[in-house]
Amino acid sequence: MRAFAIAGSIALLSLLGVAPPAHAESKTYSAALSASEETPAPGPAGGMGAATITIDMAAKSLCYDVTWSKEVGTPTAGHIHKGPKGLNGPVVVQFDLPAKPKACLTVDSTILSQIASDPGGHYVNIHADKYPGGAARGQLKEG
Repeated sequence: MRAFAIAGSIALLSLLGVAPPAHAESKTYSAALSASEETPAPGPAGGMGAATITIDMAAKSLCYDVTWSKEVGTPTAGHIHKGPKGLNGPVVVQFDLPAKPKACLTVDSTILSQIASDPGGHYVNIHADKYPGGAARGQLKEG
């Protein structure tokens, strides 16, 4: 009976032009990682990878899926940094690489908002033993 009441209420609101509250949508960002994008020194020749980042503001979560080529080696760390192309910046999100190349994290909503409002002002990079400053890097972009 309760389900009919809820359905009826939604139908009535629709007739009146009032929409029910929308569910928060997640947004997806990507980065093409390249050794040549590392700064100040490039990573290993042929080193590359990819990162897909999904942000859900309502859940305060960030899910990541990071891959890398054999030239990168075994990662010792992976992060999202705040910073434009060509400049280094502070770490804002830490990944658990290589143990979890794909995982979801709870992240402060301020950090999530900053990434969502300026994805190009953030980059993903992977570190490795031979390249502690960074083996492959790429700026985030929508999609």
